[in-house]
Formats: sequence, C-alpha cells, structure tokens
Amino acid sequence: MSATVDSLVKTILKGGSSAGEVTRQLSWVEDANAVGKRGVTPLIAAIESEDDEIISVLLDSKKVDVNVRDAVMVLPPIVHAVRHGGGALLPLIKRGADLKVADEAGDNVAHWACRLNEPSAVTLLGKSSPSIFTATDDEGNTPLHVALLEGQQEAAFAVLDPDLGLVEVLCCVCGASMAPNQSNMCVNCMKGEVDITEGISKQAVVNYCRECNRYQRPPWVPCEPESRELLGICLKKIKGLNKVKLVDANFIWQAPTSKRMKVKLTVQKEVMNGAIMQQSMIVDFIVAWQQCDDCKRTYTPHTWNASVQVRQKTDHKRTFYYLEQLILKHDAHEKVVGIKRTPDGLDFHFGHRSHAQKFSEFVLSQVPSRVKQSKHLISHDSHNTTYNYKYTTLIDMCPVCKDDVVFLPKALKNKLGGVNPIQVVTKVSSQIRLVDPLTGRVSDLAGIEYWKNPFEPLLTRRHLVEFTVLNVEEDTSRARAATTFNRRGQKAYTMVDLELMRTENSGEAAAGDPEIITVRSHLGGVLQPGDLCAG
Repeated sequence: MSATVDSLVKTILKGGSSAGEVTRQLSWVEDANAVGKRGVTPLIAAIESEDDEIISVLLDSKKVDVNVRDAVMVLPPIVHAVRHGGGALLPLIKRGADLKVADEAGDNVAHWACRLNEPSAVTLLGKSSPSIFTATDDEGNTPLHVALLEGQQEAAFAVLDPDLGLVEVLCCVCGASMAPNQSNMCVNCMKGEVDITEGISKQAVVNYCRECNRYQRPPWVPCEPESRELLGICLKKIKGLNKVKLVDANFIWQAPTSKRMKVKLTVQKEVMNGAIMQQSMIVDFIVAWQQCDDCKRTYTPHTWNASVQVRQKTDHKRTFYYLEQLILKHDAHEKVVGIKRTPDGLDFHFGHRSHAQKFSEFVLSQVPSRVKQSKHLISHDSHNTTYNYKYTTLIDMCPVCKDDVVFLPKALKNKLGGVNPIQVVTKVSSQIRLVDPLTGRVSDLAGIEYWKNPFEPLLTRRHLVEFTVLNVEEDTSRARAATTFNRRGQKAYTMVDLELMRTENSGEAAAGDPEIITVRSHLGGVLQPGDLCAG
C-alpha cells in the first residue's frame, strides 16, 4: 500500500490528525519533500496548521528537508514559521534551517519578521544569526529599514535592543558609531555631560583610639585593618552615598604609617532618558587619633564602677589557671577595664554594674562558689537625692580541687546515700564529682549543697607519692567487686587489689628486700603491671 504527498498534506491540513497517523503515512511516502497539488510540502503544511506535535514528528524523521520552498509564494519553511506566529521557529533553527536564504524580492527571514511585526521572532533570530540583520533586499533596505517603513514600532525596538547589539547608531554629540541606547550618546560624551559622583564626599575622617585599637562607629568597636567591619564604618562616613546605587567597594593598599585609607567605590545611577551609568571613584579617609571614653577613665581616679573579687583559699593557683582558660574561651573578659592581683585571688574591675553581674554569673556557672555583695557610697547630691556608689561582688570559690582526698560531713554523707566518708575528687566544674576509692561509686555534689555543709581537703597533690605497680588482681567476689560505667557505656572504674612499691625504693627491690604494699583501688581499668602511679 502506498500513499502520495497529496494525501499526507491533506491529512495534516484538515486538522485533528494524530501524530501516529501522520507517522504511518510518512513511512509510506517515498519523497516527503515533494510539493503537492496545493503547492506546499508536508512540513510547510504542518507549519500552517500550527500543530507543534506534527511539526516535531516531521522534523525528527530523516525524510524532511527544512529548506525546501513552496510552489506558490516560493518561501522557505523558516519564513512560513514567522508568518504563522513563530512557534516553529526555534525547532527549525535547531534542525539547521538556512536563515540567510532570501525570497524573490531579496527579503530574508529577518525582513519578514520586521514586516510582520514579530518582536519575539526578531529577538530569537538576533541571538541565532546577527549577520542577517545587516543584509539588504533588492531595494537596499535592511530589516530595521523595513520595520521603520512599515511602521512596525515593536519590531524596530526589538532590533535596536542594546542587549542584542544588532545595529549601531551615531552619537548625537560626537558622531561616533555606538550601540543604541536611550540617551543616544556614547559613553565618553555621557561622562563629559553627567558626573554621577557629584555630591558624594571625596574625603572623610575616621576616629581611631590607639590605646585599645578601636574605631568609632559609634560605639567604639575593634576592627582589623582592611576588614569588612572597617569598610562598613568607612561607608557610613561618606555623605551623599544614598543618592546612588553602590555596586562595589574595596580598600586600596596604603602604608600603615601613612594614617590614610583609600576606598574605591563603584556606583550606578539613572541619568538621561532612563539610561544607567556606572562610574568609579576613590574616597580618602584620614585616620584621626582620639581617645575613647573607656581609655579616658583609666587616667582618672575613678576608673571603675563595679568590682568582682574572686578568691580561693588554697596553696596553689590551678583553679585560677583553669578559670583563665574558660574566660578566654567564652570572651568573658570583653568588658573588663582592669585586673588587679591579690595574694589569694584576682580583682576584676568593670565600668558598669551590669557587666560585673554578668561576669559573676559566668564564674558561678563554672566553679562552685558563694557570693557576697556590698556597695560603697562615693558621693551624693542632697538637692536631687542622687547617690553615686561603687559596687563590690566577692566570689569565694570552694577550696576543693581535683585529686584531693576529702572527708565528708555526716549530714552530707547521708544526703549522698550513705556513701563512704573518705572520697577522692575527680572533677570540679559546676559540680564536684566524687568517687569512693573502696567501692568505685561515683557521686555528684552540687555547689549549693557543698556550701550548706562545707569541708576542707585532707590531702592534696602535694602529698602524693610515686609508686610502681607490681601486680594487679581483680576481685570477682560479689561482696567487693564493683564496676561503674560512664555515659558512653564504657567501664569507668573497676575495683582491683594492687601490689605496689615506692619508686624511690627500687634499689631495695634490686637487693631482694623490697617493701611491698597491698592496697585496694578503683583504677583497675587503667593500671597494668609496670605502670607508675601516685597515691
């Protein structure tokens, strides 16, 4: 069974035909590029019927040539696509349709797009083949001339779109060739006529305190050289910057000793007839030395308004070293105006009472402590009943430290569940962690409970003696065996019997008469024969 091109064209033009039916008839046609009795090819018939599905079927087949013209108007399919709304324009361009082909009058597809006032087709053709917009017909007219002669304004504006860059015009001032814009002026002439940086200050002053290395925003804030924070301070000092759109800003390197900073700005502004102009400028900043209020107070008798006195009655400074690391880690010293060392602690001075209260709360959250507050009258005005006080907060930290051996009071021992009164301190933070060396039981003592029943350490690190582990024996009896686990489910303490010898008596061991000590310890999961330990 065979089918002719006429039946295929008739099937396409009648409309409502399915893509499967067209595909079946196309497979029977020997020459799909032949012109039927109606003077059109199957592809042109599909374009005239504006059936995208059938157009895709024909283009996907290898039988259809996208450049075969019709027999009536002698126009290629690409022109027919423009005449029927341009829906099939993009598929034809992707299949390699010749955009430069012209009709009998010399008009190419761009001339037809301008004559028919199809701005979307003009934009698509301009992106695909800009050279066709410089071609002329038999009368010497370009597509732009055709649009202007036919009065098709939308198509003319599409050709003159500066983003496409299809045509060039002459500057109205100097006559130079340029891409069209709304002001009809080239960039050089526009810069000579308009200065968008006018009204923006070219010089400004930035205050800098060399005592604390801070810049005045206000308030006074620390900034690194050429940092984002310093750039923000500089931009706020520039007057008139709100009248333009800031596109970019960056520092230009200057010697640190010059006390100068230069910032390069790139700004945009709408000028004549809605044209957008972009221009760069450099703003000079003079770094002026000025003492901040906090540094001024350090040279007066009343440098602080509130003080936090941290005290601990011990013979070492380990707790203060630990507290120092916590203060640095959490930036708790940010508002401190001065630190004074005392024999048993430190005094922290603050400019405001609220800063001292925040610091004291931080110390209380890290170390078990008790607080006492007082205030001292500095001056008062009897006329308006105003009083000037200095506030003092005393923080007394508990004297118990890690590795101390303590004896619990009876009331505290009962509160912890009847534990052994002899305990070893393993950790001191917001709570005191205790471990029973005879059973391995772990207890946590809150700071509030400690100060209700305070106790002093019996032995500290100064009393530790070094021993050598000779043997480790784990006690498996139910009465004495005890193993505690940490939060990860790992063994924390295992009760064992240890055979120890003083390390300093190792010479006696070589002579064959060592003094061996047998003790019970909770460190069975840690110690091995040959290890050194302290006790």
